Amino acid sequence: SSDLLETQYNNLKLLQAELFTFSASIQTHELTEEDSVELNRYLHGARMTLHAAKSLKDVRHDFEEFANSDNDFLNDQYMNFRKRLIETYLKIDKLMDEREGADKVKRLLLILKHIKEDDHTFVAFTTKAISANQISDINVSTALIVNRAFVQSSRQLLLSLRELLLNSDEIKQFMAVQEINETLLEYE
Repeated sequence: SSDLLETQYNNLKLLQAELFTFSASIQTHELTEEDSVELNRYLHGARMTLHAAKSLKDVRHDFEEFANSDNDFLNDQYMNFRKRLIETYLKIDKLMDEREGADKVKRLLLILKHIKEDDHTFVAFTTKAISANQISDINVSTALIVNRAFVQSSRQLLLSLRELLLNSDEIKQFMAVQEINETLLEYE
């Protein structure tokens, strides 16, 4: 399984390299500004996808330690991460079936909202576990790092999909709503 994941990750890296090489050869010819913007969006999407994979790859050994740990909290969090990952991928699968751009914008924003809520829930559970002495200091740090990588990977994947699935007007709409949400969070 470890070798398979490493092979798949390396294949992603090779695919990204091929995309960039192809892009470089295209850009030697004159592209319209619109084509250039679209090409750069696709390349950005490819980079974000690889970053998403790398974020999880880098903490995979921690997930395995959680699964094999004698600590009930870490075992529960391993199952929780698996559940969150499956739920996120199912939502993404549904998103891919959407026909209308406005629905895709809305669905992307909702998935991001759920990721943020899951992040807050994880931190709350971890805080309770610390208070109840259910987790040691080193495991607290590892759990927080794993959660951060998980959230970062999920966000990167969604931002990649934003680049690949939405047109430029829909991306502007998405970014405007996201900016409003972030501004509102500052005042909470």
